Amino acid sequence: MTPNAAPPRRAAGTPDGGQFAAVGHREASVALTEPAAHQAGNPGWSRTRDAACAAPTGTLTGVDPAARAALLDETAPTVTDPEGRYPVVTGPKYDPDQWRTSAEVARLLRADLKAAQQSAALPPTAVFSVRSESFAGGQAVRVEIRNLPDPEILDDHPDYPHRLNRDARELERTVRRMANAYNRDASDRQSDVYDVHYYAHVMIETEAGREARQRLAAKETRSELPI
Repeated sequence: MTPNAAPPRRAAGTPDGGQFAAVGHREASVALTEPAAHQAGNPGWSRTRDAACAAPTGTLTGVDPAARAALLDETAPTVTDPEGRYPVVTGPKYDPDQWRTSAEVARLLRADLKAAQQSAALPPTAVFSVRSESFAGGQAVRVEIRNLPDPEILDDHPDYPHRLNRDARELERTVRRMANAYNRDASDRQSDVYDVHYYAHVMIETEAGREARQRLAAKETRSELPI
């Protein structure tokens, strides 16, 4: 071959190798279902996607206004300003002589929520998920209010379709007050000073959040199945 000459071109025809080989091969079909052995050991797998992500069945009705008002009075915090710098908010069940972990607060709060439902201060068909967290520099209690359909909790205003309505905000406020009943908060957020026994987070789960949570749980369950 002379210098700088173009390399010879392959003769016309069908290439005899690589992805264009004349004799191909067949891939075994992949079934997007769980093997029968796994289905036998995990009956829940046979549920359809719609069944696994069933719609919520709760309602905000069934609340006694008098019982709700009494609950708000019982959980009302005390606000003081002992140093004249910023207010200290103390829950009625806070014990200055006893350090409670977030796990203990979560246990007590679960009992309080159950009693509030029995007294009709909270919707009897709502479901409350209470979790505790511990991390460097603090601890937290998270409450998620579940099993309430979007038409029950979301505002029907066309400009704010994902905003909680008045009844849902009242429920969230009541549960937040219950979650802080064991708390003491001497924080001054304007000065970036945080002094709190634990952080209390309360939110109401929407249908989109419910579906995402259930799909994630189903995915994690499948990943744990034996191969």
